[in-house]
Amino acid sequence: FKGEQPPLGPTHPFEIAFAQAQKIYGENKLEDAAKGVTALLANDLQPQLRSQAHDLAGWIQVKLGNGRPALDHFAQVQGLTVAPQAVAAAFSLIGDDARALPLWEQAAAAAPSDATVRHELAGTFIRNRQPAKGLALPNVKPALAYLDVIHRVRQATHLPVAAYNVSGEYAMVKAAAEKGWIDGDRVMME
Repeated sequence: FKGEQPPLGPTHPFEIAFAQAQKIYGENKLEDAAKGVTALLANDLQPQLRSQAHDLAGWIQVKLGNGRPALDHFAQVQGLTVAPQAVAAAFSLIGDDARALPLWEQAAAAAPSDATVRHELAGTFIRNRQPAKGLALPNVKPALAYLDVIHRVRQATHLPVAAYNVSGEYAMVKAAAEKGWIDGDRVMME
């Protein structure tokens, strides 16, 4: 009828299945989301939906720690832009930090306030033997940038392994208190 509102949201069964997989992914139920998107990809999908499903499948594989399958899915995406941090993470997962580095740089330039991207970029610089560049990034906490190194050390020993960050603000308060300029305890509790 003239003036009738079109239905809202997905209407085709495949679109509904994709929306459900996205919802499950958003709930961080990665194994269930992977099953749903895999079942969806077994069908004859329209190119746009197939690309969206491969993009989602790639993200799921990244979050599951599976770099190679993630790259395989991202390679199937056509007509859509795959987020550079997704491809960078997949390359990092397979140990190809040389390919990951320019993608992390691209992601950091696009989202300079994204702390996760900044820390991944810092870690990639460190793994590429450029620690000064990684630690020079704004608001990068060195211990977080070295988490992969800390993990490897922990796997190699039965001794306790730890790292901690001292914020610049804490260091300034401690230094000012030592010089008697402020009451350090009162300022810390403020």
